[in-house]
This record gives sequence, structure tokens and C-alpha cells, in this order.
Amino acid sequence: MSNSVKNLFDMDLLHNRRARANLLGYEDFICKLLAEDLKERLTDINRDFDRRIMIGPFTEHWQNHIRDLDFEEGIDSDNLNLKKQYDFIMHCLCLHWANDPLGKLIQLRMSLNSEGLLMGYLFGGNTLNELRSSFSKAEIELKSSLSVRVAPMMELKTFGNLLVKAGLKNTVVDLISHRIQYSSLNRLFIDLRRMGETNVIDKRKKTFLTKKLFNLMVENYKRDFSQSDGNFNVTFDIFCFTGWKS
Repeated sequence: MSNSVKNLFDMDLLHNRRARANLLGYEDFICKLLAEDLKERLTDINRDFDRRIMIGPFTEHWQNHIRDLDFEEGIDSDNLNLKKQYDFIMHCLCLHWANDPLGKLIQLRMSLNSEGLLMGYLFGGNTLNELRSSFSKAEIELKSSLSVRVAPMMELKTFGNLLVKAGLKNTVVDLISHRIQYSSLNRLFIDLRRMGETNVIDKRKKTFLTKKLFNLMVENYKRDFSQSDGNFNVTFDIFCFTGWKS
């Protein structure tokens, strides 16, 4: 893996942001929605898995919403270093922060028993595209330059190809798109901090956001992405993926 790939995300900062989210009180509205989706999908699969592990930064919240299935809990990191083989690996809403997503998928496949299932969720597609666009327009107008204020998201087809390259069989990727309205962007920023989903790109702008830039971003957002009642539209696109080990 090249240095440029290694440095895409600041993993130490990501772990600190996740710890802060726990201290603030994890915002689990997306987790609740996906836990319900997970239960429905497992009912459709209709198969018992003896050895199960759930990997992610906030697995205790997923477990609280599922309850009827017990999972061993694993910590998300670039090097998973799993010591056992599993029949079912659940990867919970964190693969979008992987410095090497293909390498992570290969690690997960190698930790499956024969005919084992890998399933997971990650943010992708148009997630936070309204915020990204509003920041970009503001920076171009004020500074004639761009900085990455919102992390780039993977496209559905690109991620589907990664599953195949990782050696998984019978792969499926579904898009779950949530459109949410916020009364203020400050409320959105609070939720992102409590979800552990704020920007951790290694080459992010590390100076404080100026009031002038923030206000112009809000104006752009209001003009382009607000409802008639003044609420702000926010997109969360989630990919649900499954793949089997032959």
C-alpha cells in the first residue's frame, strides 16, 4: 500500500472522534434504521450461523437494537488481525473510512469459514452532497480555491467491483437512501460529531472555519437545498453489501 493511500484518512484522529462521540452520547438514529434492515435481511436469508462477529466502532448500540442474535464484538482498524474463522461477519458502518477498502475486504473474506457470509453497511453515493456542494461554492467565491471539507464517497458500482476483486461470491450491493430535514445546520454538525462522522481526511484544512465562509456556506445551502418551510435537506446514502466465501 502506497504512502498516499495510507495517508488518505488520519486514523488516530478517527479513533479520537469516535471516543468523543461516545462521551457526547452516540447519535444512533441511522443505527436504529439499519438494525431493523439487518433483521429483515437475516430473516430472508433464513440460515443459522454458529460463529458470528460484529465489527465496528459502536457495536454495542447495534447489539442493543438487534437483541435476538448474539455476536462477538470486534474493533474496526486498518489491520483487523482476527484470530478465528467465522461463519458470519457483520461490518457496521465504517468501511467508508478504510484507507485500503479492498485490503479490508480481503481480510474479512480470509476470516470467513467456507460458505461463510460477509455483510455490512457503509456511507457512500450522495451522502452529505448538499454540504459538500455548499462549502465548495463558498470557498470558490471567497478564495478561488477548494479544500476537502466533506470526505469523498464511493460510488455504488465502484464498491460492487471491489467486492468481486476481494474474491467474494454472489455479491449484492443495495442502496438505502435517507433524506432527512434539519431545522439548522448546527444541529446537523452536532449529530455528525455524536455519530463520529466528522472529517478526518489527513490533508484536510486544519485552520478554523471563518465566520464569513460559514455564513456564505449556509446561504448557499438555504438557496439550493432547503425546503419551503426553511428546513435543510440532508442526504445519507448507505450501501448494504453481502458476499459469500466459496
